[in-house]
Amino acid sequence: MACEKIKAKLDALIGQSNDINQELQNTRDPSEIAALRSALSKLVPQILSTQRLLADCLNQVAFPGSPAVLIDMNLPDGVSIDINNPKVSALQGLIQQELAPLSASLAPLSKLLVGPNFVLATDSLGHPLLRIGIWIEDPTFPALIPASPPDFPLPRLSAQSASAGFNAADFLPVPEAGLLPFALSIPVTTFQSILDAIFPTLQVAASKQGLSLKSATVQTNRPDTVKAQFDGDLPLTSFSATFTEVLGTQQLPDSVQTVPAVIKSDFSTSVGDLFNWVVGAFFPLYGAVLLGVWGVASSVAGGISDKITGTVGSFIARLPPRIPCRNTMFPSGFHVADFPALVFNWKAFGATDSGIFADGAISIEARDQNEVALTVSGSGLITGPQNELAGGADQTYSFSLVNLAPDPDKFGWQVSGKGSDEGSIDRTPLSQAGDFGVDFPLPFNVAPGNFPFTLAVNATETCGSDPSKTLSSSFSKKVEVRVTKNPTNPP
Repeated sequence: MACEKIKAKLDALIGQSNDINQELQNTRDPSEIAALRSALSKLVPQILSTQRLLADCLNQVAFPGSPAVLIDMNLPDGVSIDINNPKVSALQGLIQQELAPLSASLAPLSKLLVGPNFVLATDSLGHPLLRIGIWIEDPTFPALIPASPPDFPLPRLSAQSASAGFNAADFLPVPEAGLLPFALSIPVTTFQSILDAIFPTLQVAASKQGLSLKSATVQTNRPDTVKAQFDGDLPLTSFSATFTEVLGTQQLPDSVQTVPAVIKSDFSTSVGDLFNWVVGAFFPLYGAVLLGVWGVASSVAGGISDKITGTVGSFIARLPPRIPCRNTMFPSGFHVADFPALVFNWKAFGATDSGIFADGAISIEARDQNEVALTVSGSGLITGPQNELAGGADQTYSFSLVNLAPDPDKFGWQVSGKGSDEGSIDRTPLSQAGDFGVDFPLPFNVAPGNFPFTLAVNATETCGSDPSKTLSSSFSKKVEVRVTKNPTNPP
């Protein structure tokens, strides 16, 4: 049946092509000829991709469908990429590690996040393209390359199945300006899958308020609107609540760089008495859960705590404006500095009737010691009774990096004071923020009192091509542990 549908689509496309060719033979109007040729040039790539898709189907290649996330990127002249090169495989692993939280959120639905897979292609204008795809599949999908943690925590599609999936997706309109221009497409079905994954959590929150949440749906509308609608029942009536986001781009402070943004958000309910709870409790929970799904660090989430993030706002919070990286990760043809950074300049970020569409360009900029920074946030006072703090006080802190990608073995914390301790800090390879745990050691028979400590964090990044060159930053803060007497039991 699937092959029959693809064949029907191919027949329709060929029919359109034949009609255009017939019109070309019957007209002499230059403007009409130009318009018909333009229409034909857009039709030809669709015919070719549908032909490949039909061939895959007839050859019984496991078909994954179109990607849940698709990126098309134009490659600059003189740059060649071998998708089987170890550098490309390493990049796949880095992306997978960033996507691990999202993959975990889909597990309760018996779904897998698969990819990314890369393929080289040529668009209708002859531009060489790198296509990057991520899929959401059932665990029983037959053409998966198994995960291999920790470097590859997610499975990938086989080359044949990935090719079939890419063939099902039309080429995206990539802008021509910039070093690495790109276009991004995320179908609304991807956001719906994520909403389905967190729906049980939202149902529990609603039930605590006497509400029965029945359904949650995501809808996108051209040119810039995303709506999440929640329907359910009250004791005496039904209700509906809607969270609307208007998408766009905004310029970063003191910079010409533009990034995705939720320009405006609105809330509405069908029951007026419900509005305060929806805006004050339910929608903030919805945003907080989504931030966790996308793996947004608490330091980042805390920075936007005064805003209610929604379906796309939580995704935007996970998009870094720039990614510091090693100069050895680039394929041949790129000439980069000792410490480069990928800088994302977004031209458009909006919606269609079928999902999210965005485009822009990536530049590669040099970093130096004057541009790096490290900050640590968290409590400077820890208080508790003797029985709770005997042996030490555990506390979670958040770090934030700027233009710095520390080596895994050169990013750590040290505590000095009443006692001393140290540990390493883990971060996903592309992130600039995260959390880490610290132990402030105390005697097991600790007496009441105030115990001063110093928490120091150090981060050093080594140049990939010249280990004698480094970038570094450090941060320290005073922390006091206040031990109070154990509470006495009343007689």
